[in-house]
Amino acid sequence: MMLRQTGQSLQLKVSGVTSVTRRRKCRIAPRAMFERFTDKAIKVIMLAQEEARWLGHNFVGTEQILLGLIGEGTGIAAKVLKSIGINLKDSRLEVEKIIGRGSGFVDVEIPFTPRAKHVLELLLEEAGQLGHYHIGSEHLLLALLREGEGVAARVLENLGADLSNIRTQARIATCLCFL
Repeated sequence: MMLRQTGQSLQLKVSGVTSVTRRRKCRIAPRAMFERFTDKAIKVIMLAQEEARWLGHNFVGTEQILLGLIGEGTGIAAKVLKSIGINLKDSRLEVEKIIGRGSGFVDVEIPFTPRAKHVLELLLEEAGQLGHYHIGSEHLLLALLREGEGVAARVLENLGADLSNIRTQARIATCLCFL
């Protein structure tokens, strides 16, 4: 599947995929999964790729997904993270402390790391467990927390967050939004 942004709308085209960019055709994930993403979840993935570029990394890892979740700002995930004091500035600094900056050379297509791909697999399970068809930022956060061993988890822990507490808050917020 291909993702293309034209103006304010996103257009999807069929094909096999691994990453996302703005205003360019590019690859992301299996068609059936990606079509289920809400606009906010798509924005999170696009922001994750922008964060990878900003850090000079030639990959999108769990840490960039976390930064995308925070940067999106209006979704359930962003609100839960903000409510416990997690912000973009501190999270970026922590990512840089843990993995540093990349070489600066970044291809047009930025692939997901194996751990980030695993998060994308887990989010389908998270949505299914909640009985949700559409995949939002909250499912990305729940999958990121469930994976629990990537750089994103270390960033949250280093910022003083309790992963199980965030998970509980995210599940509660998700259920309340779907009442």
